[in-house]
Amino acid sequence: MSIGRIALIFLLAQLAPPQPQRTGTASVEGVIVRLGTNEPISGVDLELTDTIPTGPPAGSTVASTPVPFAAKSGSDGRFAIRNLPSGTYKLVAARIGGLFVPVEYGQRGVLGRGVSFPLGEGQQMRDIRLPQTTTDANGRFDLNGVTPGSYQLYFLGAQTPGVRPAPGVPPPPPPPPLMTMTAVEVGNEDIENINVTINLGSTITARATIEGRQDGDPDVAKLRVNVDAVPSGVALVSSVGGQVAANGIVTIPNVWPADYRLTVQGIPPNTYVKSIRLGQLDLLADVFRIPTQVSGQVEIVIGADAATIEGKVVNDRQETSANVKVALVPDGPSRRRGDLYKSTVTDGKGGFRITGVAPGDYKIFAWEEADDGAWRSPEYLRQDESRGKPVRVSALRTENVSVVVVPARR
Repeated sequence: MSIGRIALIFLLAQLAPPQPQRTGTASVEGVIVRLGTNEPISGVDLELTDTIPTGPPAGSTVASTPVPFAAKSGSDGRFAIRNLPSGTYKLVAARIGGLFVPVEYGQRGVLGRGVSFPLGEGQQMRDIRLPQTTTDANGRFDLNGVTPGSYQLYFLGAQTPGVRPAPGVPPPPPPPPLMTMTAVEVGNEDIENINVTINLGSTITARATIEGRQDGDPDVAKLRVNVDAVPSGVALVSSVGGQVAANGIVTIPNVWPADYRLTVQGIPPNTYVKSIRLGQLDLLADVFRIPTQVSGQVEIVIGADAATIEGKVVNDRQETSANVKVALVPDGPSRRRGDLYKSTVTDGKGGFRITGVAPGDYKIFAWEEADDGAWRSPEYLRQDESRGKPVRVSALRTENVSVVVVPARR
């Protein structure tokens, strides 16, 4: 396979997501320059992302994923992202196909991590400089300013098409990238002559079944398997996924070397993700490390023996509390499973009902005032942990509980 150059670059999505509505008055402006010469670089893609995601709305189990604001540097290397709402942001710059190392705002050294920064309403953040480096024609690179420590060095190879299309003929889709990762221990001396072999990323194959359903059940094709990257600060690593086919099979190609968690979306009502296994690996309890040392097919089972929790919420005077938020929070090690969190709002008589609950141990909380999804934060729960109502949920059972509401903080 012919490889023109090896580059450390950041692949942005080929189809850009819809841009969020810009209703604020803040702005971020700056310039992209070549490291060492300060020569401006045009055509660099920038993504500005709010680092504090919005929690799921009441009654939903899916958290909102921040959609980044996008921009591109001009011929003078300058960029501007305006009409931004206030928030805490992370800025990443990368030039697709330009053989440049991705760089984040505040990054110290090419292998370092960037920093997030607050942006207030009306604030104008100007004169940001983001230097980038490049490989030479032989794929050689030099990373300066790396502090001692343990690192993972990621490589992405851009394959060069063998034949140029004839004039007037649209070019074919770009070939898939090649990639690898190697661990590096950096001390007080230079490290030279790092040689790596890059290949296509790993391919994940999974089969999904729904308990009690026949093969080819139409609900199977509504499932989507997500491979969610465990946050590491590496801009190259992102979450991927794929839609399950009618036969229950999903194939997700070219997955970067990293740690991931598998999740499933689109499950039918009153069901839950019962198990995700690869051989003896329990991927609901453990991270999925790519490349894996275990070959085979991931098996996903959607459980049909879900339980129901219903009850009422009262205040300290045993009066019913209407229109307050109720959250079901998994207890113990299961608390890191985002799909097990559920929430609702009490009715006019303080009653609530939560369906599709996986068997296990939980705590139920009720708040007079709470931001949607706040209960997913350990820091938020810590102050009210003792106010949660413990409940053990058994398969196909309906549990009745009474919960005392946490009063609004004055």
